[in-house]
Amino acid sequence: MKMFFFLLACLLAAASPSPLQFSPSPSSKPSGRVPNPCNTNAGTQCVFPFTYLGMEYYQCTYASSPTPWCATMVDSNGTVVTNNWGDCSNTAISSCPVESITVPSCVTEGGPEDGVPCVFPFRHLGVTYTSCTTTGRDMAWCSTNTTSAGEHVENYYGYCPSTCPGAENNTTTSTTTTASSTTESTTTTTTTTAPTTQTTTSSTTTASTTTTTSTTTATDVIRLIDLLSNNRDFIKFV
Repeated sequence: MKMFFFLLACLLAAASPSPLQFSPSPSSKPSGRVPNPCNTNAGTQCVFPFTYLGMEYYQCTYASSPTPWCATMVDSNGTVVTNNWGDCSNTAISSCPVESITVPSCVTEGGPEDGVPCVFPFRHLGVTYTSCTTTGRDMAWCSTNTTSAGEHVENYYGYCPSTCPGAENNTTTSTTTTASSTTESTTTTTTTTAPTTQTTTSSTTTASTTTTTSTTTATDVIRLIDLLSNNRDFIKFV
């Protein structure tokens, strides 16, 4: 009888599952690669879709910004909440879809940064530009250097050629200066003959020529001596 119960207990033990055995879970094996989330530079996760200025976005956008950004919080209507946004980050742990934009390719002609490619888009005084602008200057210009946030760095700019968008009215002005010179020469010629002495002085300029001739002869000298001799007594009386 005891043997019967012993065999029955062995059979029951063999039929019951072991507490150390686990059934395979269907979720234990990943079905594929999990994509990285889209985060901002500050590490906050982006919220898609979001609405901004009446437009709905399913990816990071350049709207009103020189760098792509996304919403980090939306209201009940899906509109981005004020000051709840961030610049999108594309790194090893963040993968953000970004809308594509078309920007012009321009090289400056003149200004502090001459012959340097323009950087588009850039933000200056709170306004984002995707083409050359005349803001603050007489001629259309563009930024040649920006910060990581897309802000224009002061004094890094150049003037745009007229072929670049926004610079159609730019003109190139050239100034030519011609120097003229005036030559003035003076020639003095003295000729002595016996009994006549002749002195000729000639002055010449590019504008006009003046010639002065003075002649003194020996006959005039003799007449002057005779005149003085005849009036000697008169001179003494005086």
